[in-house]
Amino acid sequence: MEKAKLNEVSKLTLEVAKTLKNDGKEVDGKFTSLTLKRGLVKDDGKEYIERRVFRNADMAEVIIYDLPLPLTLTQAQTMYGEADCLDAIWTAKRIKTDGEKSGKGTADPEVSAQKAGVKLVASLRKMGQDKAADDIEKVLKEKEAMKKNIKGHGFGK
Repeated sequence: MEKAKLNEVSKLTLEVAKTLKNDGKEVDGKFTSLTLKRGLVKDDGKEYIERRVFRNADMAEVIIYDLPLPLTLTQAQTMYGEADCLDAIWTAKRIKTDGEKSGKGTADPEVSAQKAGVKLVASLRKMGQDKAADDIEKVLKEKEAMKKNIKGHGFGK
């Protein structure tokens, strides 16, 4: 279970959240949303509460709320009932598995890193930063050559 961390979102108020700038999904040179941010509010071993902040493209206002989450299956059944617990487990498992199968999940960090590198190079080229993109491509190629060499000696996957 991935828990939120104590950070700047943990003490964020609605007034401050309203001033946050959009940082997600760039369209026509403008960011259209405030990506989901979360921070730990309370985790004392009995209760776990995280603060969630986001704004999608079709929303005028920032959404900020505290979400209590169960720490055990017994707590989950008490908080949500058995049917809702099973539904939540199924939904989460479907989403996680879909992400893994499509290469967007946490299935293989190496693949995720490679895709991030390709996106970074494309973004830099789009911004006219060809020198930086070339430098990054050079480093990525060197890394791949090094991995191939290491595998040739019987190490790695």
